Amino acid sequence: MDEAITGSIDRIKEKALRNERQDKDDLLSILSLDSKSEESLYLAKAAKEVALESVYNSKKAGLLASCGLDPIGPEHTNEEIVEKLEIYREKIEAVAVCTMKTVAVKGTPKYDLREISKERHTQMIAVVRMAMGKRAMVPMHPLNADGLDWGCNHMSVEIGANPRDDDMENVKWYPFPSDEVKKLMIEKGFEIGTIDDFRHIMPYDL
Repeated sequence: MDEAITGSIDRIKEKALRNERQDKDDLLSILSLDSKSEESLYLAKAAKEVALESVYNSKKAGLLASCGLDPIGPEHTNEEIVEKLEIYREKIEAVAVCTMKTVAVKGTPKYDLREISKERHTQMIAVVRMAMGKRAMVPMHPLNADGLDWGCNHMSVEIGANPRDDDMENVKWYPFPSDEVKKLMIEKGFEIGTIDDFRHIMPYDL
């Protein structure tokens, strides 16, 4: 591994942790790396450490940490997914862990990879619930009713343009209106609550 490059990476990481301005030459040297090189892998590890430190600092300031397994596509391995969950559970202690599958939109770079199946998505919901236990909300996107039977206890609806759509529909709720989501959750045995309600049932202090 090139010591000069790894030295640049270390300097950038330390500056990032101190929220200091980065030197142009250091940034250019890293951007010129072969993305598959040993130095690039070292850079990825350093970047993850900086990201985790940012989360830790936000928690020290009294904020809640919410994480996501997203966007998930067929290219993601079981090992990658479990590694993320261990970080969310053991290091971040997230209050919510969402799973959002990649939606294949024609014309985008990963369209040919397609999407994971509904069954694979609900399987991931179950794994997240088993990993996090009762300590976290488990949202899913896109919604599917089966997720509520597999560990999901938080459903989001959206309206307006977003990166998962190929049209500009801005009045239609996707995939169905919020009142239908509420009805569905009640039918599945859930009680509808607010974030304040959630704070009272958490197994640890927020």
